[in-house]
Amino acid sequence: MLQNQNLMKFAKYWAKKLTENTDLQNYCQEKFGKKIKVIIAPPEHYLPGEDDVPYIFLHNPSKNEGAYQSQMLYSFIATIGIYTEDADIETAEGIKIKAGQEYLCEILSLVQDAFNADCKVPGNIEASIPTLVDANPNFWEGFLAATWEIEIPLGGINYFDESEE
Repeated sequence: MLQNQNLMKFAKYWAKKLTENTDLQNYCQEKFGKKIKVIIAPPEHYLPGEDDVPYIFLHNPSKNEGAYQSQMLYSFIATIGIYTEDADIETAEGIKIKAGQEYLCEILSLVQDAFNADCKVPGNIEASIPTLVDANPNFWEGFLAATWEIEIPLGGINYFDESEE
């Protein structure tokens, strides 16, 4: 049987891992007073507002499989959004840091830690915080693109299907 990973099962597998990650949830509870929401959809289809933050959108799942490939590629983009009115942070050296950027960087690291803690570690992760959302100085978004490179044995295996339990 040829490899044919269902992309929604792939996204649900990681949504469940992020939802159950205690470090990520505890950090968001401490900084924002609530747990992070994990949503499988493109952000533009949901249009999150201040009440929806913090959030993680898992979107653009993709795969690269085929009869003549021994290594399959699976990827998605995680869009992370937060809202904070906290004041700037100043280090002992006098460096000023926007609180939103500090918090978002920490969440990006926690998401990457959650991926790395699984036995299915991504082969490549790219993260960025491009700019403010809608010129609102309190609303921050960052992006994390993760790619898994998985060697598939003969006969195939749907590697991310355990989310259906």
